[in-house]
Amino acid sequence: QEKEKADLYAPLGMLYTNRNLDSTYYYASKSLQLAGAIDDGRVSRAKALNVLAFYHMEKGQALLAYRFVNEALSIFQQAGMKEQVCELTMNLGVMLLKEGKIDQALTKYELANQKSLQLENDSVRALILINMAYPLSRKLPYHEIEKLYEEAFRIATKYQNERALLAIRQSRNYLGSIKGTDIRRIRNVQKEIIKEALEKGYEYLAAGSYMELGNMFLAEHIDSAVFYYEKGIQLTDTTGYDVLKYILIGQAYDALKSRHPISPKVAEYSAMLLEMTKRRNMEAQAEGFSLLEVVIREKEFEIQQANLRIRQLWVVGLTIVGLLAILFGLLAYRQYRIKRKLAKDLASINARLHLQNKQLEDNNEFHKKLISMLSHDLRQPFSTIIMMSHDIFDQLDERQRKAIFDAIRQSAEISLQTVDGMLYWVKS
Repeated sequence: QEKEKADLYAPLGMLYTNRNLDSTYYYASKSLQLAGAIDDGRVSRAKALNVLAFYHMEKGQALLAYRFVNEALSIFQQAGMKEQVCELTMNLGVMLLKEGKIDQALTKYELANQKSLQLENDSVRALILINMAYPLSRKLPYHEIEKLYEEAFRIATKYQNERALLAIRQSRNYLGSIKGTDIRRIRNVQKEIIKEALEKGYEYLAAGSYMELGNMFLAEHIDSAVFYYEKGIQLTDTTGYDVLKYILIGQAYDALKSRHPISPKVAEYSAMLLEMTKRRNMEAQAEGFSLLEVVIREKEFEIQQANLRIRQLWVVGLTIVGLLAILFGLLAYRQYRIKRKLAKDLASINARLHLQNKQLEDNNEFHKKLISMLSHDLRQPFSTIIMMSHDIFDQLDERQRKAIFDAIRQSAEISLQTVDGMLYWVKS
């Protein structure tokens, strides 16, 4: 949810760059704040920084603007976002042009144009060509500049980019005024462009168009020129475009100071320029200190983050060591329980073996006694009977035979008792 808000506020801030800088800063700073709360918010941060770069450039804070746009460009390059890289390369050209560095600006525009040719969605190329055309209009013939506007118009029409289409109309109308086309028609077209720009919320474009409209009246009607200069300056004042206001006042001053009679506005514009220049110099000096302070704070923050990461690594390391110690402890306890169970089982087995050995010893003793009885108590009667079965029985008289039969009977009874006793013993 935080990422969705961050990615929503940045485009809102970019939309307000055409209308009001205070709103631009509000949405861009909100987006940057939300991006800082996201785990992987680098791309969201870059989008916010891109908008903030425009804000600081229009506020005359070039160092912060360059710093933000370069950081955003670096993030987009690392993320492989070609459309955004192309757009920010163009934005660097815009910033350089505002500082009067025309050749460097054209270099950035050319680079952005080359990158845009490789894009599947080349809608940004319309804005690149529009920005290129203005500085090139001082170097190339009109028909070459018109080719740039034709290509930009084709692309803007394809993607229905109404802001780009309006900017192309304004630029072509400006070129028409330079060529000496019907000036009244040019003025009327310029008024229509301003009206449409204000209706659609393109105050930035309308302010610049007011300046051009004033220039269109300058040769014939100085009062009308001053009127439209004032309209543009007032619009930049209410919308917060400080740099554009400075540019408009400077152009109005340059246009009026060479006219006769000299307009009272010349002295007013001169005083405004001096005041703004003084304020810009003070802001630039303060900006230098602020930027240094920001850099120092960022370095301190980086050190804090590094220390935090080190502490986090320590915590993670200690946690891992603790978990391993617990794991080893559990394994050792498990081994102890296994050994204890094995010892208990071994003792139980030894007890059973001891009992079985004793039973075997008892059985062995029983077998010995049984064998002894069989060999003596049971064997003797059978031996007597076998002996009587021999010829000795025939040699005995009646009394002796009777005695022998009594002895056999007595021996058989004893043997029977012995067998009964043995059966009882075995069964018990």
